[in-house]
Amino acid sequence: MGSLPTYLKTLLIFTVLISACGGTGLDGGGGGGTYGGAKVIINRSRGLEKGRYAKVEKYLVKVSSPDMDEEITAEFDGGTRYGVVEGVPAGKDRHLEVTAVNPDGKTIRAGERGGITVYGGKVADVEVTMEAVPIFVNLKDGNTVPSARLAFQIFSDPNDVVEVLDTTNQAPLFDIASGLNEITTDVSTGIGTMRPQGISPGEHVFRVLSKTTGRYSEVKVRVVDGMGGRPAPLYSAGYVREAGEYIGVMRVGSAFGGRGTGTSWPEILAQLLKK
Repeated sequence: MGSLPTYLKTLLIFTVLISACGGTGLDGGGGGGTYGGAKVIINRSRGLEKGRYAKVEKYLVKVSSPDMDEEITAEFDGGTRYGVVEGVPAGKDRHLEVTAVNPDGKTIRAGERGGITVYGGKVADVEVTMEAVPIFVNLKDGNTVPSARLAFQIFSDPNDVVEVLDTTNQAPLFDIASGLNEITTDVSTGIGTMRPQGISPGEHVFRVLSKTTGRYSEVKVRVVDGMGGRPAPLYSAGYVREAGEYIGVMRVGSAFGGRGTGTSWPEILAQLLKK
């Protein structure tokens, strides 16, 4: 009997090798290939929606694992309750993280699941329960604020107990009025306010931490010495940085503006009395 043609020998060897490898083992034991997917089902996707800061603009999803070369990412519309992440390498111990982002780019809710097995050619259902991430509503990275006008307006879930810390000095902050370092957000708006005691000029990274969930967000702010160190009501803060100068607006019946002068109330009254 003659020998097999060369092409048949090659085909036979290839078939034996594939059978021995068993699909490379990357399909998590379920067969069907080396990639699968994850259907993300989002629970408690929304809190209060009382303003722009509270709106979920989009969901960002990340899938990672120690044996994955890189993270798999996806983005879903803020109005959805579920979405499918495709192209996830099959295998065990996949970690999935979901963040809800508002129109200002701040994360306001987050959740994660670990220990997920993805089978090749299949889509795994993954339920993720979202929790509130407290944020500073009136501050953003890079703001410059006079020390006497510094106040925190915080948004989180209703009745959430939050704490504000100065991570630059590794110290909690205390409210001038109550003397407490914790505040409780309003039951109907989810908003809480704090005016901190004695913040020194300089760069500060402030953190607001939920005592309920342990989640937090941070903002980097430059505090400058201003307004003679006298505290002002929260509602009157109206300072913006413009061309290296400050424009102050004090809302007490009518408005007065001082551009880079630091004009005090006694000086303003004296000027009015001269007229």
